[in-house]
Amino acid sequence: MLMGLLLLASCQAYSNSEDQTIEMEDLYKDLPFSMPKVERPVFPDYQVSICDFGAKSNGVTLNTEAINKAIKAVHDKGGGKVIIPEGLWLTGPIVLQSNVNLHAEKNALIVFSSDTSLYPIVTTSFEGLDTRRCQSPISAINAENIAITGYGVFDGLFTCKSGKADPDGSSWRDQPYRGEDCI
Repeated sequence: MLMGLLLLASCQAYSNSEDQTIEMEDLYKDLPFSMPKVERPVFPDYQVSICDFGAKSNGVTLNTEAINKAIKAVHDKGGGKVIIPEGLWLTGPIVLQSNVNLHAEKNALIVFSSDTSLYPIVTTSFEGLDTRRCQSPISAINAENIAITGYGVFDGLFTCKSGKADPDGSSWRDQPYRGEDCI
């Protein structure tokens, strides 16, 4: 719930429309709990491209290391923007660090690999219980002042339920995202 509010608030905060700013303020009215207002992140005027760290836009090269090195470099400089240019970028998990704006330019398609070995098991909590699960495609640990901006698309390669048994008896198969029965 909180993550959903943060994402919604972040989207609203980047708009220049006064009406949408009012809508953002409405998010905090009549809540049954106290919640601090989400502030728009501010970043230093420093930027790098993932290409400067060896990323290749061919849909085949795994760019995980290049993207995460760019994020670390920007973080180590005190913050700024990591630019993912137009193109098709294959990657594994992206780990954001404090004071980093991950910016996907228009026509950038960031596709997360379906190779599960790239997503190690991590300790986490779910609904108040300590548990383990695979690392998320995009995550941050103890980070603050972070953002994901731009008009690019992050594609998580959903797996969808077909509703019918496959010849081998299973009811699951890999299909492109269609917005129905997806996990």
